[in-house]
Amino acid sequence: MTFPADSPYRHHALFYASPQELLTAAVPFLRTGLDADEVAVLVCRDEVNELLAGGLAADPRLVILSPGRFYTTAAGAVAGFRELMREHVAAGARRVRIICEVAFGAEPEEWAEWTRFEAVVNVALAEYSLWNVCAYDTTLLPDQVLTDASQNHPYLLDFESRPNDRYAAPEQMLRDLAAHEPDPAQAGTPLLDVALTSLSQLAVLREQVRLTAAVAGASDWRQNDLMIAVNEVATNGLRHGRPPVRVRLWPGPDRLVCTVTDRGQGFDDPLAGYRPATGEALRRTSGGLWLTRQCCDRVDTMLTPEGFTVRLVQSLTDPDLPYPGGLV
Repeated sequence: MTFPADSPYRHHALFYASPQELLTAAVPFLRTGLDADEVAVLVCRDEVNELLAGGLAADPRLVILSPGRFYTTAAGAVAGFRELMREHVAAGARRVRIICEVAFGAEPEEWAEWTRFEAVVNVALAEYSLWNVCAYDTTLLPDQVLTDASQNHPYLLDFESRPNDRYAAPEQMLRDLAAHEPDPAQAGTPLLDVALTSLSQLAVLREQVRLTAAVAGASDWRQNDLMIAVNEVATNGLRHGRPPVRVRLWPGPDRLVCTVTDRGQGFDDPLAGYRPATGEALRRTSGGLWLTRQCCDRVDTMLTPEGFTVRLVQSLTDPDLPYPGGLV
């Protein structure tokens, strides 16, 4: 077990099976922060926000936010929480305490993607003075989600904050969770199958992706996001991979699946694209991949017999709420 070194960030899991268990652990955690003039934030389902606020006698200092502000895409949630921290740091907060519930969704693919998010934040939020508690209702969440949660959090919260001896390094969790099997949509014939050898072909590709997504029934928002994502990945393949770059796009019943493949070896960094890139990473690939992760529901990277492949999965319909404001 290796804990994040010299980090002001503490990432806890709180497992509970009843409202009273949640209150017993969460209320003292929040009260201690408020008494020390720290910022206390709730990002849970409405009924859980109300329960916790009631346990603190509706303290007016509580900041209560909807999870819809954050949980659109995993990378979007990382950006949203970084934006939240920047706001409070700019306002002079010495520390922020958050109780949140991750919106894991109903399907195993969604569970895996949001489990990746839980691994990523151990690195992506490490610079902030933030004590974050992820609440897990053991009566509602699938066993697989609970098992992964027990490895994604360096700390546990029950009657006190304590180290978690089951914690696994984020890089290892992300590699274990990597999705390499074909999406079921890929069993069909792609609506788009093109090969690029030059950056000059990107303008035509963008229009082809937009039109193909429209034919498949994607909303205007989703068409635009997928067009941006494919353009970024194809650009990286042409500049940093080995052309030709092959782009294929399949329709599914509720989503689009696009693969972008070049003949190079790609990169082996499971955290790439989850944080804004700087320096050498920005010059090479992570800058475009970060924007790509903002635009898509899921992004998988893998070596295949054809070369290095980036798979983009995008819902046909708009999310319930916009992505978090600002790209941080």
